[in-house]
Amino acid sequence: MRRPVVSIILSLLVVGGLAACGAAEPAGAQWQAAATPASPTAKPAPPPPRPAPKNKEEAGRQARLALADLSTFRQETAEHTSENSDDWRLRSLCRDILPSDRLASAGRERRWVKSPIWIRQHVVGYLTVPGRKLIGELRTVLKTCRSYRTSEGRTATIVPWTPAGVPANPDVVTFCERQQTDDGPLSQCTIMMARGSYVLNLDASDGDGDLKKSQAMVAKLYPLVTEAFVKAT
Repeated sequence: MRRPVVSIILSLLVVGGLAACGAAEPAGAQWQAAATPASPTAKPAPPPPRPAPKNKEEAGRQARLALADLSTFRQETAEHTSENSDDWRLRSLCRDILPSDRLASAGRERRWVKSPIWIRQHVVGYLTVPGRKLIGELRTVLKTCRSYRTSEGRTATIVPWTPAGVPANPDVVTFCERQQTDDGPLSQCTIMMARGSYVLNLDASDGDGDLKKSQAMVAKLYPLVTEAFVKAT
């Protein structure tokens, strides 16, 4: 007479166990991990470069737009000292001119000169050669160029420099120079960057030629000038 009772108890246990487990997943259902959200600090990739300019007028217009406004950077940069489109050539070391720079089509230069700083922004556009070719030619020069005579007759010594925050890639070159003057050593630092058919040349000095202050200022200028350069080119 006890067997029916035992059967009933077992049946209740089985039913209760199935209820606790819940409904079974439909056929083919798979577990997926939640997507990891993108880092809030990640910067979006820059847009692709513009096509090569069709004429000198377009190259000159974009070169002008590529110059950054530094009016709020420091008190000394509230107003730029000069701006012109006469100088189309990039700076060259240990030689008169980079080979491909002879094909420059248009350029724009802006300067800030007010003690203790000196800043020069220069953008050059090319119709037939990519800006990266100019950067490659400058890298080749820097492999053997240790010192040279400036147009003012000074001796300039190249000081290798790799600033933090500036990407090391084929499109960017950085270095500093130390020149001997009648008032003592004078240092300035340079960032040259290519994008599409344009090249940006930033030269600057701070602390009336102090090397470390010049390096610090150029590193701070880099994101500002890069933003304008990328937007226009």
